[in-house]
Amino acid sequence: MTTLTVPNSTLMDLALDGLLYQCAHDDLGIYCQSVTLRDGTVKERTEWQNGWNAAGSAMLDKVIEFEAFFKTLEPTTKDALVALMLLEQEAISLHLTDDSTVKILANMNDTFYYATADNECIDPQEISTVVDLYQRYGFDGIVAWAAKKRNQKPIYENEKLNQAITFLGGLTT
Repeated sequence: MTTLTVPNSTLMDLALDGLLYQCAHDDLGIYCQSVTLRDGTVKERTEWQNGWNAAGSAMLDKVIEFEAFFKTLEPTTKDALVALMLLEQEAISLHLTDDSTVKILANMNDTFYYATADNECIDPQEISTVVDLYQRYGFDGIVAWAAKKRNQKPIYENEKLNQAITFLGGLTT
């Protein structure tokens, strides 16, 4: 398994971002069903407050599912995925499906088709390969991996991308 090294300053900045996000989320609060005002009247929760509670609960449920998923990964795979997610925050993400399956996604927006939201699923067994390609070629290595998996040329080309595709044995299209 290839190991990615994340600079300490990057780790600290990202950790701080995460902590601040957590603090902000925690500070938003959950609205109670109703409150009794000083004059004795009962004020029910508003529709907006009901929606906020549902959104906060759904977010917490996702975090719990993501944490459970990470616990299933081999330590080296977990570390490699975390490092990749830290280094390519916009490119690698997680998605929770309706049946509570966690998918690792590589963002391929506008990569294979113009003006298209697109991503490629990364199986946990593929993390090592994706990390190795990222270390060699940067994000173009991830694009080359997706191109090979799809057997499809991206809509753009550059030297690093072409080198990565060649490294992977080329495409048959």
